[in-house]
Amino acid sequence: ANQAMKNKLKILHAVTMAVVFILMVVALKAAFDSHNYANPPITNMYTLHSWVGLMAAILFALQWVSGLLMFLFPIAGPGLRAKFLPFHQYYGSAIFALVIAAALMGLLEKALFMGIPKYKEKSGSQRS
Repeated sequence: ANQAMKNKLKILHAVTMAVVFILMVVALKAAFDSHNYANPPITNMYTLHSWVGLMAAILFALQWVSGLLMFLFPIAGPGLRAKFLPFHQYYGSAIFALVIAAALMGLLEKALFMGIPKYKEKSGSQRS
């Protein structure tokens, strides 16, 4: 019973990550299209947000493929899978943090580029 539940959770995790992967590809296409089809076109990959986001996307894709190969369709024996699991867990969390950082940088970038009144002047320091 425990192994059956474990397998169901593995499949659910893999399917959820597959949906996330598809959404990521659609989002990247939309981001590049919004730059390329703007009039005049906007340069791609010129901000930290762009590079951090692309790095998160590449790392996520590598993590997803390695997880599929190691755990769902195991090409390695139980010993190698057991050694790989802590790395898979750690890098999954680290990639998630990278995605959050990219999203927050994107929100900040948008706020700065839109010229939200007084946003650029705010420094966070208290003046008397």
